[in-house]
Amino acid sequence: MKRRPHWRLSLAPSLALALSLLSAGCRGDDGGESSSEGADESSTDTTETDSEGADEVSTTESETSSETSSDTGTETETDTDTDTETETETETETETDTDTDTDSTTGDEGFGAIVGDCSPLEAELDASTPSLFTLHLDFRDDPYDDPEDLPLLTEGAQTILTTPNAGGSSTVSEAFAYELLSRCAGASLLKTEEEIGYDPEDSKKTDILVELFAQKVGVSVTRAVGFPPEDPYPAAQAVGLVNDKLADILVSSANVVAEDAWVKQILVIMAYADMHAELVEAAWLELVDDDPATAADTIVYVVVTDGMDTPLYFE
Repeated sequence: MKRRPHWRLSLAPSLALALSLLSAGCRGDDGGESSSEGADESSTDTTETDSEGADEVSTTESETSSETSSDTGTETETDTDTDTETETETETETETDTDTDTDSTTGDEGFGAIVGDCSPLEAELDASTPSLFTLHLDFRDDPYDDPEDLPLLTEGAQTILTTPNAGGSSTVSEAFAYELLSRCAGASLLKTEEEIGYDPEDSKKTDILVELFAQKVGVSVTRAVGFPPEDPYPAAQAVGLVNDKLADILVSSANVVAEDAWVKQILVIMAYADMHAELVEAAWLELVDDDPATAADTIVYVVVTDGMDTPLYFE
């Protein structure tokens, strides 16, 4: 009978211990779930934060790279455009320079090539001093043949060739003197030799009357050539030619009627070769020094003819 109470005493502590362990186990399970959830949430937050940060960094880098590429492309296009514009401007300047030089040194196309400076004539019309210019008219291997080549000339030159003059054999040279002034300086024919009025009527005459830069200008024509033409040209002959023609110009200018009066005259001297032109210029310079009144303000155009030029001297 004594053993029974002892068993009860022994069972109670055991039961209490079991309950205590059970309670502790329950508390441990709750804490584990809380820790796991916290860890999961922390891990999720960290992962999401890292992912968002990585996405933002990636997006920012991509945008920056795109903007940089865009800027670089713009600069490249700008540089290309600038280079293209620079090249275009250079080409334009080159073309502009080439066109200007051509216009100032040659006449337009026609029968015979005009080579020389056509530009000073306009300024010389208002000058009170004499002047001399030298140009070339090159026929190459194609001499003027009348009447086959007549349609190839300017209208004024055709009129001169088909209109009787005061005599002599200088019609072709007069026509080509006009041809040069028309093509080189824009002259237009107003009257031929027999149409110009003088008082007295038997005055020394000027060959043609032209309009040049809106002014009336008289044109006298002569030829510097000897015979045989290839022989040396005598200096004395050049002096006589220049002096006589410039003196005749003073007479015709004094006697021309008011209706046909010109502002000044141009003396066109057709020179067979460079030798003839050089002697003519020397004679003119001597006259300007010794007798400036005869040189007056007349413009002298020495035209050296090259190539097949015989028809101008021996018709």
